[in-house]
Amino acid sequence: MKHLAEYVFIFLLKLLTKLLPWRSLQLAGRFLGYFFYYILPIRKEVCIENLSIAFKDIKNKKEIEQLSKQVYINIGQTIVEMIAFDKINKNNFNKFLTINHPEYLFKIRDAKKGALLITAHFGNWELMGCSFGLMDLPVDFITGTLKNPYIDNMLNNARKAKMVGIIPVKDGIKKIMTSLKNGRLIAILPDQDPGKTTIPIRFLGQPAYAPRGPAVFARKFDSPILLGFMIRDKNGHLNVNLVEPLYFEKTEDEEYDLVRITYSYYSIIEKFIMDYPDHWLWLHKRWKRIPSEDEIMETERLILKRCNPDSDD
Repeated sequence: MKHLAEYVFIFLLKLLTKLLPWRSLQLAGRFLGYFFYYILPIRKEVCIENLSIAFKDIKNKKEIEQLSKQVYINIGQTIVEMIAFDKINKNNFNKFLTINHPEYLFKIRDAKKGALLITAHFGNWELMGCSFGLMDLPVDFITGTLKNPYIDNMLNNARKAKMVGIIPVKDGIKKIMTSLKNGRLIAILPDQDPGKTTIPIRFLGQPAYAPRGPAVFARKFDSPILLGFMIRDKNGHLNVNLVEPLYFEKTEDEEYDLVRITYSYYSIIEKFIMDYPDHWLWLHKRWKRIPSEDEIMETERLILKRCNPDSDD
């Protein structure tokens, strides 16, 4: 009954969004952010703690609190924009967003070898991926399953309406292989705390684990990595900032390749988060599991040894 009530509430909100212009919806999103921050502060303590970890010695307590408020405003706007998905279609999406350096996308499309599209829980990441589908670029989302099956089905239908393919996490490996072979983009969000197969790294100045999966696929299928980040400007316009694709030459040392690839794309994710900290989803318990300093040094030594093969250290 709870799941059905949640679905009806979201469905009614979707109907309401059809009556309001885009700018009014974004204003409503700001109010929603304030609501979550002041009235229903879901994971507010986690958000402030994570910001304090990442910006220690950079921002004081007052600045951290102000930034955390901006994080919630961004989340509120993203939620409203996602509910209003139906407003955006193949004929009008350019009114809502701008894609910077679209030639990177076309280069990958024309090569017909597929690529890993990597982003973070950053800005409106969902709409960014869907915009590529609206451009007739073959893209698949790797998705988890929401607890509410009605809303999960609603979201997947909205994605499919934007010409996006769905790859459930549980069916991942085989379907990812097939999609890459068919020249499709595989959208992955590897910025949160991963599962068991990990690579120790430094992320936002702190020891953290990163998933091995993206690097494994990039190496195995000789696939480039394209990174993109959706940034909302002061006027509410959405800008997709694409980074020039990363290409990696395979060596005989698999572990070195996986570490090198992971460090390469994670350093770009980190830069965008530091440049636009209000856009990232700080509510996730990112440092729930922390590698030891020995683990971090082991991966760093692996890279340094390749750079300085004559070194004994």
